[in-house]
Amino acid sequence: MKNCLRILFLALLTVASVKMMGQDSSHALNVQWYFSSSKVSNTEFHLIIKGKIEKDWGLFSTSMPDTLPNTRIVLDSGSSVIIKNILEKGKPIEEKNSLLQIPIKYFKNEVEISADVDINDIKKGIKGAVIFMAFKGDEFTSPAEIPFRFVLDPSGNLVYKSTDLKESDQAAQSLKRKSINLSAPVNNCGGTGTEGSKSLWRIFLLGILGGLVGLVMPCTFPMIPLTVSFFTKK
Repeated sequence: MKNCLRILFLALLTVASVKMMGQDSSHALNVQWYFSSSKVSNTEFHLIIKGKIEKDWGLFSTSMPDTLPNTRIVLDSGSSVIIKNILEKGKPIEEKNSLLQIPIKYFKNEVEISADVDINDIKKGIKGAVIFMAFKGDEFTSPAEIPFRFVLDPSGNLVYKSTDLKESDQAAQSLKRKSINLSAPVNNCGGTGTEGSKSLWRIFLLGILGGLVGLVMPCTFPMIPLTVSFFTKK
């Protein structure tokens, strides 16, 4: 019975992860992430990823297997970067989870994940993401993806660059109209341009003419005798 519940739980997590792939992950769930790097050589760098975990929540370790909730550092498929080693710093907790009924490894409060990478084309920088899951008691989050990007600065170091979309002041101003003149629209929309030349009497007469034409139409003319006989009772 316990194995069945565990399989069902993992299946629900898989479905949830598929639904989360297309969603914006900037909310970062219950972990705030901070990125930095240090240079080892011209082609080797040390990526430092720090996670500040919300109180009473646990962040799953990178050492957890793929079939269970975990944390992963992944790089873009077209990246020329190779991860040589990943090391976790913090106070890991290893215990048997009451819901999964298996031993798990996780961190509380904070964790530092360092990755040693080799990069072939440093001008392209590094693009990737942290994919993680967290839990609190029997409450588990869906997998969340936090993208990151490192770019080369003039001194030859890799610096973290936020991937959030930020609207520049210049772009914002270019989308604004300083004044709107309703009497002088940008484009003439609707109408034929002759609306002002028609008087009310002309519209009234055209309406009567249209009604008379409608009376002699094949669908309405045969109904005139029936209508007259109905009201005259003859």
